[in-house]
Amino acid sequence: MADLKDALHELADRPRPVGRPAAEPADLWSRGVRRKRLRVAGAVVAVVAVVAAGAGVGALVHGRRDVAPVGGSQQIGLPSSIGVPDPGSPGTAEAGPVGPVAVLWQSTRDGHDGASFFGVSASSGTYRFLDLPRIAGPDDVALSPDGREVAYWTTGPVTGKDFHYSGQSGDMATVVGIARYDTVSGKTRFAGLAGAHGLDVEAIHWTDDDTVVFQFGRLRTAESSVGIAVWSWGPTGLPQKTPDAPQTEEWTSATAGRHVVEKGLRYAVLPAGATRASAATVLPRLPDVAWSDVTTDGTYVAGVQVGPSPDSYTGKGSLRVGRLRAGHPVTMRRMKDLHALGIVGWSGPGRLLVAAARNGVPNSAELKTVDLDSGVVHDVGTIRNRNRWPGVPQYATDLLTKPFVARAVPHWHDDRWDAAGWGALGAALLAGGFLLWRRRARG
Repeated sequence: MADLKDALHELADRPRPVGRPAAEPADLWSRGVRRKRLRVAGAVVAVVAVVAAGAGVGALVHGRRDVAPVGGSQQIGLPSSIGVPDPGSPGTAEAGPVGPVAVLWQSTRDGHDGASFFGVSASSGTYRFLDLPRIAGPDDVALSPDGREVAYWTTGPVTGKDFHYSGQSGDMATVVGIARYDTVSGKTRFAGLAGAHGLDVEAIHWTDDDTVVFQFGRLRTAESSVGIAVWSWGPTGLPQKTPDAPQTEEWTSATAGRHVVEKGLRYAVLPAGATRASAATVLPRLPDVAWSDVTTDGTYVAGVQVGPSPDSYTGKGSLRVGRLRAGHPVTMRRMKDLHALGIVGWSGPGRLLVAAARNGVPNSAELKTVDLDSGVVHDVGTIRNRNRWPGVPQYATDLLTKPFVARAVPHWHDDRWDAAGWGALGAALLAGGFLLWRRRARG
């Protein structure tokens, strides 16, 4: 008991600790404001972290390259809709030949700007870039009617000063000859034609599945050429000069393998396989306007008018059609509300296939059939490019009378999720900064 009493006296005799002075109200308010700001800042940091993580995932998931369609049904036919493959898609040098091609078109490609062409398989719908050996440039690359060959100008060295040819679709390397690429075997046949300085090339066309005709002049200087003539190259042998062939860049497929060619200010029909102008039958009494395409099925004649006169081009195409009587058109009427970009060919008697502009949609067109007996227009599908419009695609015209096939079209990642994610990150940072500023201003 004595021990407990002594211990209590000892505790009572110890000095007491001095208590902290009471905090002023202003200090308490400042502490509360600082804690509030820290909580808000922490929330903003958390939101930014979440958005940044989402942006990173978006970049990883949606930043991948588009994949071109590979494989599909084995039904032979033209695709009702087409797009363009991703610039990094494989080509025939890597993935092998694509087989008979239903559609040939031009597009951009990694490391191959200006002269990159791709084909769409007629049997599977596979998209594949065509690695055409020694291609000189984008002008005058022509698909055969059956889709089994592609003809194009080739480049190479010359004995004199090389003069480059500037084509309508872009600059060309020095042209020294022509080639035929087999879309089934992947093999290429070459024919050298060059003069001392290269060739001044004009056009390449197929008269049928086996024979290609082309015209060129041998360059004499950078501004002039000589010896402009038409040559033909059949299924065997080498090209032969064709003295009586029509010199023209206008060459439109017609039914039964025929073609309509321009002869001066007139147009004429060539039978299948013909390479001489003397075999042509003139189409008289066509309106004296500027045409970009003229074709006939023997009953109707159709053309795309692009100017009020042969010397005046506006570039606005209107489709005009008329019946033939005794070999010449009676009246050419304008198909209203149809801005035609080009004629593909005849899908049947009186049924014309055209590419038409889509109002308000850049780098895009619609494939349509026009029934000339009734004037009814039917939608077939769409034609879309990414960045520009390099002319109407070339179709294997032998397949025009077959039913169109629904094929997979390369998907476009127009809505770039990685860009959207980083945009959201920036917005979150701005919102967080504004919120902190408001809090500080109120404090």
